[in-house]
Amino acid sequence: MQTHETIGFIGLGIMGRPMAENLMRKGCHLLVFDINRDSIARLTSSGAVYAEKAEIGARCRLDRKSTRLNSSHRIR
Repeated sequence: MQTHETIGFIGLGIMGRPMAENLMRKGCHLLVFDINRDSIARLTSSGAVYAEKAEIGARCRLDRKSTRLNSSHRIR
């Protein structure tokens, strides 16, 4: 994995946060979004950058977005 990649990560809950933290340990730069501000704060304090969903969509290649959502209504 290239360490200069920026990966968009939406959903920082039970599954998403550990996955995002692992990517950061591997050297990836993350743009993160979650509806829970505490989850965002935990990742941004470790170096991730907060971004709205639309910004993640615009800045990241299609194969570099990840969502970890527990229900479809959270996508809207």
